[in-house]
Amino acid sequence: MSDADRAEEDADRAEEDADRAEEDADRAEEDADRAEKDADRAEKFVAAVRAGQVDAVRAMLDTDAGLLELTGPDGETVALTALYAGHHQLADELAARAGELSVFEAAAFDETERLAELIRGDAGLATAWSADGWQPLHLAAYFGRTEAARLLLDADAPVAEASRNALAVHPLHAATAGRHAELVWLLIASDAPVDVRQRGGWTPLHAAVANADLESIRALRAVGADPAAVTDDGRTPADMTTDPAVLAALRG
Repeated sequence: MSDADRAEEDADRAEEDADRAEEDADRAEEDADRAEKDADRAEKFVAAVRAGQVDAVRAMLDTDAGLLELTGPDGETVALTALYAGHHQLADELAARAGELSVFEAAAFDETERLAELIRGDAGLATAWSADGWQPLHLAAYFGRTEAARLLLDADAPVAEASRNALAVHPLHAATAGRHAELVWLLIASDAPVDVRQRGGWTPLHAAVANADLESIRALRAVGADPAAVTDDGRTPADMTTDPAVLAALRG
């Protein structure tokens, strides 16, 4: 083969390499465009869930059921995102579409059969931590899921664990925040600490007073919750209200 022929072959190979490089660059650009579109679609879907836009969420899921696999801003499932935002109808629909619920969803939605099934299969799930820093009992307490809470307590779910997030709440804080007096009584009966502090130094009694939850106030005071406890900014439970009925309950 002559030098001219070899040079021509080298030129052909170089041209082929350049063509392949161009094709690779085109594919990379297409992949980047798809990723950007996917990210935009995901952001819009989660935003629609948080806003409770039921029709928009349904329409997007009809187009792409895989959106159910997305997570919210703190790593929670989209069903929990809707529930956290107070969109109960949408949350129920998303949970139903999702099929088998996680232990956190089962606790939050009071799906006790699923919850029992999960714990029978793995007792450690009663003490598991969610991506956004909750144990199942925190969620059951906040959303007022009494039967789920009973099941978790029977499975030795801890009553004295602070959430692993910025709120640092115990199950009893969660129950008082949600105004669930029955759960307050249940947690107290399970030896939940009554004067434990969350972010800002609030005790469960501070929350119960702020929420004008008379039954929870009476429950807490009956077991010696401290009416003189002070938050980080210097407020006692009595400083949370001017309501005479609430103050009377606080005095016991």
